[in-house]
Amino acid sequence: MLCVLNDDTIAAGMGFGTYPHANMEIITIPLKGGLTHRDSMGNEGAIRFGEVQVMSAGTGIEHSEMNASQEKEAKTLQLWVFPDKEDVSPRYDQKSFDIENQINTFVNIVSPKDKNNGNALWVYQ
Repeated sequence: MLCVLNDDTIAAGMGFGTYPHANMEIITIPLKGGLTHRDSMGNEGAIRFGEVQVMSAGTGIEHSEMNASQEKEAKTLQLWVFPDKEDVSPRYDQKSFDIENQINTFVNIVSPKDKNNGNALWVYQ
């Protein structure tokens, strides 16, 4: 079940400082520009247009997201989905998708673990 759908425009050099999550599936999709991600699991890096990131917050994580650019705004979609299973070990995954060659086609980017076709990222749902 969808809890939140954020459609964010993040000014250059700005973002969201460290904040906690638990028992939530978090899906981040950059539409323009990119974000720098850091979390309490030790993951750190950038996510850009054409990539999708998933986090299972499970028993609890802290993370931050900042615009990866000091000059241009970033636009992102972020979905928070209630998991079908609580208190799992937190996990993180990120994947690139070939946007240019998949125009006007359906692409499965996120699915439940037991229905994953091998190409999509999965969430507890």
